Amino acid sequence: QHERGWQHRVRIAVAQLDLARVLPGDVSLSATVCRAIETAAQDYRADVVVLPEYASGWSDPLHAGLAEDENGPFLSAVLACAAQHRVGVVLGVLLPTAQPGRAQNVTFVIGPDGAVLGRYTKVHLYDAYGARESDVLEAGDPRGDGAPLVVSVPTPTGTLRLGVATCYDLRFPESFRALLSVGVPDVVAVGAAWADGEGKADQLRVLARARAIENTVYVALASQRGAGRVGGSAVVDPRGVVLDEASGADDGQFAVAEFSAAQLAAIRTASPVLEHRRYDVRPLP
Repeated sequence: QHERGWQHRVRIAVAQLDLARVLPGDVSLSATVCRAIETAAQDYRADVVVLPEYASGWSDPLHAGLAEDENGPFLSAVLACAAQHRVGVVLGVLLPTAQPGRAQNVTFVIGPDGAVLGRYTKVHLYDAYGARESDVLEAGDPRGDGAPLVVSVPTPTGTLRLGVATCYDLRFPESFRALLSVGVPDVVAVGAAWADGEGKADQLRVLARARAIENTVYVALASQRGAGRVGGSAVVDPRGVVLDEASGADDGQFAVAEFSAAQLAAIRTASPVLEHRRYDVRPLP
C-alpha cells in the first residue's frame, strides 16, 4: 500500500447537473458549473468537487459543434472559479481535434490554485445500446493521452491521490486496475452522462460499487441528470457502501461525503486485495 500524504479528513462533493445544450458558446453553462463549484466549496466545505462528463455541453445526438478549445471561455472560467474558491475540480469537456467534425472527451483535474494537474482522454467510446460515440469522438490512446491517470491533489490536510475514469470505462474493470500501474489512488473520480433505459440506473450503481470494492477505493460518481440521462450521482466507499447520493429529479443536487486516511487504511488492512493481486494490466496491442 502506498503511503498517503493526507493525515486527517477530506470532503468530496459530486454535482449532479443537467448540462444539455445545442449551440456552442453557451455562457449559461459555465455559469451553472461555476455556481456548482461555489456551492460545493462554500456550502458543503468540499476539498474536491467532481462534475460530470460533457460538463461543457451535452446533446442527443452528440455533435462536434459542442467542442470548445481548452483555452476558450468555458474552461478558462472553470479554472478561475477553482482558484477563487480554493477547491480541486474534476470535470469532462469536449475538445476539438485537427480533423473537422471530430472531437475528444477529455477529463481535466484542476488544483485549488486553478492549475491543470492532469488530463485523461476517454479510451472506451460508448458504441452500445444503439448509441455511437465513435461517430463523433476520437478515442484516447491507452499509451498516450488515454493512459491511466492518478494525480496528487492538494487539500488543507495533505495530498489526496486521485484517479479518473469516464462513464463507459466503468464497464471495463481493467481500466481501474490499470490505475495501480501509476499510483494507488485513494479515490477515483468518475464523470458520466449515463444513458437512460431499462435497468441502466441499476447497472450504473452496481458497477460503481463493484469498482470501489475490487480496488478498495472511494468512487466519486458525478452523473448528468436530464432527458436521456439517469443521474444517480453518489459517493461510494471501498466496501461498496453508498455514503451519499443525489437520486432525485431536480437539477443541481449534490452527494457529499467525508472520510479519513485512517478509515481507508483500516479497510485495506481488512481486505488486502491490492497486495494479493497476481496479474498486471497492460494495453492491448
